[in-house]
Amino acid sequence: MEKTGGHEITGRVLVVDDEKEIQNLLQKLLTKEGYEVDVATLPEEAIKRIEAEHYDVVLLDLMLPGVKGTDIIQEIKRRRPNCAVIIMTAFGTIPSSVEAIRKGAFDYIEKPFKKGEIQYAVRNAMEHQRLKKRFGKRANEVLKSVSNPLRRDILEILFENEAMKLMEMVKALGVKDHTKVSFHLRKLKEQELVTQNGNRLYRITPKGVKVLETIWNLEKEFL
Repeated sequence: MEKTGGHEITGRVLVVDDEKEIQNLLQKLLTKEGYEVDVATLPEEAIKRIEAEHYDVVLLDLMLPGVKGTDIIQEIKRRRPNCAVIIMTAFGTIPSSVEAIRKGAFDYIEKPFKKGEIQYAVRNAMEHQRLKKRFGKRANEVLKSVSNPLRRDILEILFENEAMKLMEMVKALGVKDHTKVSFHLRKLKEQELVTQNGNRLYRITPKGVKVLETIWNLEKEFL
């Protein structure tokens, strides 16, 4: 992580909104979260900043003067494919949110913002970006591989224990059918989240630990 003024920078955010009050509010809130925050008022100003600088997240007003925010999403994603775009609007409708997501938005937030909503959305986007950087194109596959609750339980048990055999895990999990555990272990092995040695002992891999930590971090934001 970078440091500036003695503080750790956990990510870079660009706020694009034509209301100075919103710019100032979001810059203050997100700076407290440890992010480096820039602001832009006009679409062309935002595009110039995005071309010149790297941003992890862009908070984009959907209704900017003279242009649709959904059109800007495509311009941002064309220049910075890995940048997460979060749409903000006071005119939130289901069709507009669907269009924003279809054109590449990561999330969609309605004004006025609820307490903690902006911070949560940006943290969530940052976690997603970190996961993508670590696992690349396989990020979605990795997340899907732990979407089953039993697979998550298997990872947590292996995290707490150095190594375990299949039947030891079956007993610890309280599952009657050992073939079910065996099936999910195989899926976890395919994603390199779990490994098995010649003595048939299962262990969680460093990648598996990272996935668990990412899930735990996201859960903290929900609770």
